[in-house]
Amino acid sequence: MKKLQPPKIPSTLTPCSLQDDTLQHEAYVECSIIEEETISHLELENMVFEQCIFRNVTFEEVRLSNVEFTDVIFDHCDLSNIDLSHSMLHRVQWNHCKLVGLNLAMSTIANTTFAHCLADYAAFGMSRMKQNSFHQCSLTHSDFYEAKFKQVQFDTCNIHHTNLAKVTLDAIDLSTCSFEHITVSLEKLQGCIISPTQAIAFAKTLGLVIHEDT
Repeated sequence: MKKLQPPKIPSTLTPCSLQDDTLQHEAYVECSIIEEETISHLELENMVFEQCIFRNVTFEEVRLSNVEFTDVIFDHCDLSNIDLSHSMLHRVQWNHCKLVGLNLAMSTIANTTFAHCLADYAAFGMSRMKQNSFHQCSLTHSDFYEAKFKQVQFDTCNIHHTNLAKVTLDAIDLSTCSFEHITVSLEKLQGCIISPTQAIAFAKTLGLVIHEDT
């Protein structure tokens, strides 16, 4: 897999707050750091964040659809159940974030890393995902239905009950991941890389009956 491009963050950032009414009416936020705050009951659309860091920020009942994040780091943030659908992410890092139920459906996600994140029930359905990495994440019950994968890596993730239906899995390596059941499409499965142990779980997923010798 081609090496992911890290976010390009300048050495000096301006502290700001999304609770600031003035900032909420801006269409473009750049070279800023937002930290140690709770952002609640906020709805923003068509907003651009570029070269920003969110650190220890909690989002509550927030909708940020059609938002663009370029060169952004989310560090120890909580975006559980937040709507980020129809967004664009480029060179974004999510580090130690809580993303349970996060909605990134129908988004464009490129050069983006999810590391040590709790992303159970997260939605990525019908997104275009290019050069993405999931490293040591929990993705149980997450949904990637009909997402377009290109150089997407899953490293040591829990993908139990993850929905990968209608996703082309050619060259996708799931061999280090753990699961008992996942949803896949047989016609999209060719070329998927799995471990010998996982082969049994895949067979059961596809409805095969495994005869165990006694």
